Amino acid sequence: MATIDLIVLGILKKESLSAYDIQKLVEYRNLSKWVKISTPSIYKKVIQLEEKGYIQSSMVKEGKMAEKAVYTLTEAGEQEFEKLMLEIASGPIHIFLDFNAVIVNLTSLPQEKQQECLNRIESNVKILKAYLEENIDRKGNAPGIPETGMAVLQQQYILAEAIEAWITSLNGKIAFHEFPDYGILETLGEALTNGGNYDKGNGDRRISGGIIIEETDSRRRRCGCTGRCSRGIFGADGD
Repeated sequence: MATIDLIVLGILKKESLSAYDIQKLVEYRNLSKWVKISTPSIYKKVIQLEEKGYIQSSMVKEGKMAEKAVYTLTEAGEQEFEKLMLEIASGPIHIFLDFNAVIVNLTSLPQEKQQECLNRIESNVKILKAYLEENIDRKGNAPGIPETGMAVLQQQYILAEAIEAWITSLNGKIAFHEFPDYGILETLGEALTNGGNYDKGNGDRRISGGIIIEETDSRRRRCGCTGRCSRGIFGADGD
């Protein structure tokens, strides 16, 4: 995967390290939580990058320790690093959340089971937020922590807050038996886009946190529905 290639090349661009030290650095930075990489695959990836000529090894002996291979970026590796930086930065952004498989099937459950599912997701979001808060506080003033690393932690915290706000909106819908058949994930997309704030005017309705808080019957009259179909509430004017 290009992602793990970039991580390894980026680490070696800063300093020469052994495969073991690269793996430990990835673990220390908890990169596998924020980027799709498998820490155990680091060794295999290092060998592949050396075979491609992007890195080269030299045997180093420190004190009484056994010799170990230390890897350094080559000129070709420098070029590949820059190429991957631009390619990945130019790629489309996808936010994959495993619990969305639960969300899209939520209306197939009775109300109490819907609530149980949301409660479990909400609990895990709170655990994630607490973990991120602890890391931000602990690493905020720690020496050797790059600003870019802190930026990723803050990014993840903002995303967790947005998901938490979105979960609250779904809890409100369940409480009022208001789960329309429109795309439930639309509100999550809006929350993530706006940092947790899903609050917009749309014709004769206003939405806050994914919950309709102001609405007239004009849309319902146009299509004759109860307000739960895509034309009744979520269709555009004139649909």
